[in-house]
Amino acid sequence: MAAKPKPWEVQEDWYAGLARRVLAEMSAQNVTMYRLSHLSGVQYTLTARYIREGRRMPAFALFRYAQVLGVTVSDLVGDREEPRQQGLEFPED
Repeated sequence: MAAKPKPWEVQEDWYAGLARRVLAEMSAQNVTMYRLSHLSGVQYTLTARYIREGRRMPAFALFRYAQVLGVTVSDLVGDREEPRQQGLEFPED
């Protein structure tokens, strides 16, 4: 019988994607990891684990990072729905 996978093993890609989105926001705003950790109040070593190693990021850290970066948690999590653009159809002559 195979061992039941642990939640962080199943969702490993999700956490890596979250870390990539945080890094993208940091790059866009020229915020270093040290500055992010200092302004958010999350220890640098923990910030490095969450972002560089893609470890599970607790909600408090995610919320604080979003505040420092000036974005919403939904932006970082990636679950924000994009506004639907309705295509215009023009009749052909």
